[in-house]
Amino acid sequence: AEERNTVARLKRLMFQEQRKNARLNKIKSKTWHKLQKKSREREQEKLLEKLEASNPEEAAKLREELEKKLSKVRLQRQSMARKKWAKAAQRFGGSDMRNEVSRQAQAASDARKELERAI
Repeated sequence: AEERNTVARLKRLMFQEQRKNARLNKIKSKTWHKLQKKSREREQEKLLEKLEASNPEEAAKLREELEKKLSKVRLQRQSMARKKWAKAAQRFGGSDMRNEVSRQAQAASDARKELERAI
């Protein structure tokens, strides 16, 4: 009987968690997502500070990985913005605009290859 009660309690908790996650996944508000992101970042920072107190080299390693990840996301975002601009420029611009777009794309590609070689 006790085992059945614990199983029922766990099922109930799992169901509540699923309902909560479903409700949170439906939220499309930019401000809510922004607040959630800030909250996650604060929690992550607190954990890193605790880790730094106990194990500084591990914390430094984690911070470095986090920085790499953030820089990669930043580069992807910039790349997507560039692609979007280039598509619009090619669609609405003339032949000189197309030449300019291809020149800029080549310069960006060269810069990216140089960065990859540096890393």
